[in-house]
Amino acid sequence: MDSLSPIANEFQRPTEAALRRLAMRGVSELTRSHRIENGPAREDFLDILIRHAMTGERGVLTEFYDAIRRADVSAEQVVDIYLATAISRIGTAWHESEIDILQASIAVSRLQALLRELGDAWFADSTCGAMGHCVLLVLPMGEQHCFGTMVAANQLRRMGVSVKVSLAIDSQKLVKTLQERRYEAVFVSCANRSSLASSAELVNTIRQNFGSRLKVVCGGGIVAEMGQQMSSRSLAARMGADLATADISEALAFIADHGGQVAAE
Repeated sequence: MDSLSPIANEFQRPTEAALRRLAMRGVSELTRSHRIENGPAREDFLDILIRHAMTGERGVLTEFYDAIRRADVSAEQVVDIYLATAISRIGTAWHESEIDILQASIAVSRLQALLRELGDAWFADSTCGAMGHCVLLVLPMGEQHCFGTMVAANQLRRMGVSVKVSLAIDSQKLVKTLQERRYEAVFVSCANRSSLASSAELVNTIRQNFGSRLKVVCGGGIVAEMGQQMSSRSLAARMGADLATADISEALAFIADHGGQVAAE
């Protein structure tokens, strides 16, 4: 065994940062087989789901589960297609005064409960540690649209990424959160231009306290809304982020390629 020692000593143990980068690259590769589902929702299934959201009747939810099981609709499709479309329809109904704000809020909360129920199968937060690939997903103070953030968290967990979600977070709480645990990156969810200032403030806080070593990705509805006026690169620059995208796979690949660094050392 002693004769092997000189050979063994020629190999250096990979650094922790290198291992983290390798882990993130692995996650980005997994997105190819754990893709985000897209396509149209079946209207009959969607009607049942919206009826459950509006009434809260458990029997209606059972009817929905039975229907999608018979049609071989996956849980991924439920989250990415049906829940997202249902939220959009409920929002439209509220804007057109077909339902009031209380009805809309209760309906959305029921769909959020369903999202959490489906998300249990993809729960990855327990893997987050010194060597885990972990991201902080934040919704800035004043932002009211949290459903998209929860869907994004669900999609990340399905891909094996550990996620901490912080809703209505301010700069002080953000710094404290980043100092308490190790993160590869921060994802800032911004629904529309009304949240641009608060989102940019959070990014600026990260830069002031952690510099450029902690990668920041901005996503959400703002990417599509501002995409009519500017490129995603210009939007990222305006917010001070490293990347602006609504594509989870692109965000993970970016972090892997750029060697996401942890916030707390």
